[in-house]
Amino acid sequence: MNPKKINLVLFGIGNIGSALINQVIEQQLTLLEEKNIELVFAIITNSTLAFFEREGHKNRWDADFTKSPAPFTIQNIIDYATEAELENLIAIDATTSAEIVNSYDLLLENNFDILSVNHNVIGQQVVVTPTNLLNHIIQIAESYKTQNLQIA
Repeated sequence: MNPKKINLVLFGIGNIGSALINQVIEQQLTLLEEKNIELVFAIITNSTLAFFEREGHKNRWDADFTKSPAPFTIQNIIDYATEAELENLIAIDATTSAEIVNSYDLLLENNFDILSVNHNVIGQQVVVTPTNLLNHIIQIAESYKTQNLQIA
């Protein structure tokens, strides 16, 4: 059976965001073998630029972010996801940006699930670790319908 592909859109590559990326990369094989889940960072952003993954460049964000980032708006993110026909979309807000928070409704309307560690949403008292965040991603991923692609 083909793995269930989960497309992650990460807003914020600070401490939590970059640690999450590294943890996903480290856990990729285990997730495939034990849960049949493939996590892909389809889009990664900092405060002003986005890296849009292209086929063949999977999870090479650290090397490629400085070479091919582009300025972005939330609508650019949505348009890219639509044009690339991305499914099982999880937007992860690892920023302190009110602008991203204000875009949650638009993301939800366009079939994104949202996971937030933004202190404007969850408050300063909540401690978030990359492990906790990865566990939440896996829970969301397991709730998506299994993708059984049949070849005739």
